Amino acid sequence: KLAQHYLAAGESGEALALLEALPEDVRLSAPVLAEAAACHAARGQPVAAALSYERAARRRPGGPQTTELLLEAARWYDRAGDTAAAAAARAAATASASRDVPVPG
Repeated sequence: KLAQHYLAAGESGEALALLEALPEDVRLSAPVLAEAAACHAARGQPVAAALSYERAARRRPGGPQTTELLLEAARWYDRAGDTAAAAAARAAATASASRDVPVPG
């Protein structure tokens, strides 16, 4: 919560430092990785943001949040100019979303 407060106050460096100081099992959880991605994004680090969003998606396979995280990764890869990585992240998001759609039957 404190990291979110720092991020909201424009102190993304402080927020990231708090997140990086967490125990590894917590630091590598999907919510914390997504928060770290937001910090990297706020600091103008698009590749780091994209990588963190992808890591968060891998920690939370399946479900709409996975799709959203992968789309965020694609957006930040686009900002970094890495069109191949952006396309791969979008393809993964599409695949994730198609698994979430209930099949009528």
